[in-house]
Formats: sequence, structure tokens, C-alpha cells
Amino acid sequence: MLGLLRESVTVIDKQVGSVPFARLQLQLAPAIETCRQVLRLDHASPQGELVSLAIDAYALGGRLAFETRDDETAMALYADATEVAGRLDDRSRRAVVRTSHAMVTLHATNDLEAAQKIAHAATVDAHRGASYAIRARAHAVHAEICARASQTVDAATALERAWKTVDKLTVDDPRGGFTADRLNGFDGLCALHTGDARRAHDHLDRSLGALRKSRDAVQRGIVGTDLALARLRLGDPEACVDLLHEAVEITATTGGRVPAQRIRLARQELRPWRAEDFLAQLDDHIHDTLLGP
Repeated sequence: MLGLLRESVTVIDKQVGSVPFARLQLQLAPAIETCRQVLRLDHASPQGELVSLAIDAYALGGRLAFETRDDETAMALYADATEVAGRLDDRSRRAVVRTSHAMVTLHATNDLEAAQKIAHAATVDAHRGASYAIRARAHAVHAEICARASQTVDAATALERAWKTVDKLTVDDPRGGFTADRLNGFDGLCALHTGDARRAHDHLDRSLGALRKSRDAVQRGIVGTDLALARLRLGDPEACVDLLHEAVEITATTGGRVPAQRIRLARQELRPWRAEDFLAQLDDHIHDTLLGP
């Protein structure tokens, strides 16, 4: 039974970004409920395979609930994933859950203090595990939240730790996947928040260029919009709008909630060019593609 559930969760996870989130949420629901039932029956000493499966199912469920704007369910599922991951000696799994939980908290509630607490806890967990990739991501997430909170020194410190950790990555990292290409995106966003548009542009441009896989679509929409803002702040609103057109198309395909938030914020910063044709064309694109019937 666990083997079939694992296969189901894996298939659903691979479809994120290419299949509507609500559909995936429905497909995942039976796996989440089965994990709950089995864990209740075997609460004293659950099998390692079951714990691992439950962590992945709950965390994926939290992500999908966030994307469908069911934030109460998202927070409950992340809490469940955190609790179950705490049963493992290797805290890397809990660090993964907490980094995702921190970002969802940030984008669902804009509560910087709450998100920062979760992100800091993720860094502590990450250093109690074996994966340098997870440590690097935890520091990167912490850096972003500090930058958003105007804690410039803390953000720079966290970024430095992330880059030093990335330098230690190996091909056999037990939880690989977070690389220098991804870290460039965080570095660029931090620079954007701390007022260094040139650094932001260079790092975001490198990150965007590396996001070519189909599974990277949602992240490409996010980084592309951040890069658009960097180009705007460097004095090129038309280049900004060109990137936003691509982000609109990506968001229409993936339904990503965070790219949609980023597009809205970027559009607000373009208000001084409201009389320009290129902005009218962007507004038509947003209306027809994201807000249309």
C-alpha cells in the first residue's frame, strides 16, 4: 500500500506547474487521509517509509492549498508536516518543510515576523542534517525575508552563508536540487529590496537563464518579474514590460499565485508610464489572459 501511495504522491508532485492546482489537490487528498489514518494506528513507532511519505504528502498538500488560496488548510498541513518530520533524527526533512512553510506564510499573510521565525528555525534544522543544498536554501530563504524586513545586515550575512554553503555542494548530496542558479535568484531579489538594482539585475538574469525545465515554469515567472522590476529601476520601463508579458503567459499556464502577486506589484510601479502605448498593451494582455472570461 505504501508503495502505491508513494507513486501517487510522486506523480502528483511532478505535475505541479503543468496541471491545475485544484485538480492536483483533489488527487492528493486520498493519500493525505490514508497517511493520517495509518499514523493514528501506528503512532507509537511508525515505519520510516510511512513517516517520509506523510511528510511529503502533507507538505505538498500545503503548497497546493496555498496555490488555491485555501490558506487555513495550507497552514494546518504544514504544521502536520513539521510535527511528523520532527520524529526523524535527521532534521533536514523538517528544514525542507520549514523553508516552504516560511515562504507560504510570507506570501499568504505578509507577516514578516512570523515568516522570519519559521525561516530561522529552518536554518537551525538544516545544520543538524547532512545536506548542504538544504542548508543553502534555508539561508537563502532567511536572507530574502530579512531583506524584505529592511534588515540589510542580517540579509547580507544570511546570503554569505548561503553562498559559502553552495560552494560545498556535491553531486551526491542527499537532498540536492538547490544550486548556485537558484541562489542567484534569491541574491538578486535581496539586492532589489536593498536598493542595488544593478546587482539585482545581474543575479536575476543569470538565474532566469538557467530556469529552462518545464518544472521550473512557476519559478521562471517569479524570477522574470523580479528581473522586470530591476530593469525598471535601471530606467528601462519598456524592457520591464517585455519581461512582464512573458510572466503573464507563464502565470496563465501555471496558475502560480506568487507570480500573479509579483505582476500586480510590478504593474503598480509602472504607473508613471500610464500614458504610454506599451503599458496599455500590457494592461490588455493582463486583462485578456489573467482576468478574462
